[in-house]
Amino acid sequence: MIKTLLITLFAASLGACAISPKTVEVPVSNNWVTVQHEAANAVELKTETDGGTFSTVCTGGTCIVLIEPKSGCLPGVNYPLLVNSIKRMGVISSRCAVLTQEDKSRYVVMIRDNTAILQAMYEEMDISVSFPVQAGGMDVLNVNMMGVRDMLAPLTSLKPQKQLKQTKIGYETL
Repeated sequence: MIKTLLITLFAASLGACAISPKTVEVPVSNNWVTVQHEAANAVELKTETDGGTFSTVCTGGTCIVLIEPKSGCLPGVNYPLLVNSIKRMGVISSRCAVLTQEDKSRYVVMIRDNTAILQAMYEEMDISVSFPVQAGGMDVLNVNMMGVRDMLAPLTSLKPQKQLKQTKIGYETL
């Protein structure tokens, strides 16, 4: 019953979607995988790292960011995540939840305020996420964002920024 409740809460947190995930054309990137979740009417973009899996789940133009640390997490526990990119660094709060899909359960850490991470993804800035584990250690997810902007564009209402090329007198749009 708790698993069903968590899946219902997860689906509700993503919101209702008028567009079927089957109708979305998502480009392919060498280190990112696209997963269609028919039951939740959502699309998940995910990539594997040494420290775990980094995912973005989108439906109806809204996306949430999840990590699935290799060391796991305790459901209901809040975790501070140290996140850094070339432009930003900070601590972001998150909460562990159990997602059940078919016969498989996933222990994921849902990032509460994912605006900065989504912006880094759009700017294709590689990020590192440090997740605390027992005995004072850290699982580190080093996430390569190359190509992810084009994958996110059809799934969200945000538009990718145009690329600029530096010239002798300034910048020009490519």
